[in-house]
Amino acid sequence: MPRIKLFARLSSHLAWLFVAATLATGTVALAEPLPPQIGAEEALALSRDGKLTIVDVRAPAEWRETGIAPGARTVTIHDPRGVDGFVAEVLKAVDGDKARPVALICHSGTRSVHGQKILAAAGFTQVTDIGAGMVGKRDQPGWIAQGLPAVPCNC
Repeated sequence: MPRIKLFARLSSHLAWLFVAATLATGTVALAEPLPPQIGAEEALALSRDGKLTIVDVRAPAEWRETGIAPGARTVTIHDPRGVDGFVAEVLKAVDGDKARPVALICHSGTRSVHGQKILAAAGFTQVTDIGAGMVGKRDQPGWIAQGLPAVPCNC
């Protein structure tokens, strides 16, 4: 069989597998894969539209100090069970769906990038980072400085 026909046949089979998996799991991905980093405003809009789960990976004291993004799930990267505990808690936050789009946020972007790598290694396929975090960096305002809403965390 010529290579082009073989490729077309394999592509067709893969497309049907994707459709079957989507129907079986009820998962619908974004039209395009998430970029490695997104802005806070975009993350808020996607979250409000139900297309993205924001996961705040800071420590509980930080959540109480600044509040959290509306609808964000709080999963500290400092889980006492280590990396396995962190991954297990994020998995709970997305109802076991490693293909669900997730945006991690921390103080200023360091821990969220680290968490992004951990989750990718654990098989999560749609993880992005809210680059400037809640507080921001010298050259990049964070969630709070941008005037985006934060809700108190009773944690």
